[in-house]
Amino acid sequence: MPNVKLEITDVNTDEKELSCQMSIDIGDFDPGNGPSYAVGIAETIYQSFISGKLIEFLAEEVTNKNIGNEKGFSDESLDKLFSAYFDEKARSVHQTSIDKGWWEAGKENRNRPEMICLMHSELSEALEALRDNNTGDHLPDLDPVGVELADCVIRIMDYCAAFDIPIGECIVAKSNYNKKRKYKHGGKKF
Repeated sequence: MPNVKLEITDVNTDEKELSCQMSIDIGDFDPGNGPSYAVGIAETIYQSFISGKLIEFLAEEVTNKNIGNEKGFSDESLDKLFSAYFDEKARSVHQTSIDKGWWEAGKENRNRPEMICLMHSELSEALEALRDNNTGDHLPDLDPVGVELADCVIRIMDYCAAFDIPIGECIVAKSNYNKKRKYKHGGKKF
């Protein structure tokens, strides 16, 4: 794969569209290397968009309220950004889980129902933190209920990345579906 370096030089969100200028350094490009080399460059640039600097930059901009719906950034664009970033973060979470030894036996040997039960256990820990008015041991500056909910999300991300479930895309699709549902889903009490 060719060595491609990307540097974002300007981002503009003036007209409900995101435009981005960047500097691309592809090193010693030789067109004589053939189409597969050019495809490799294109793939590298694409991966940089999906898993690299652009997503990190945009996530920071959205977090800092520099761009977003108040400036005309479309819900569809934010959905795409969330989906791509969340799925990339899930892959990172999964890699951490691998690095810490939770996948030594390989995914074919993991007990998937047990993994879902462990997700539920994190919700139970959140309930206990709420009931006990616990301040939390690991991250005392953060809401302990939020920390336990984060543990649940981390387990979900790990599971989804391991089994190739695009959870970011699923969250976006389900939340958009929920916008179309009837009030209280047609009269449910809770």
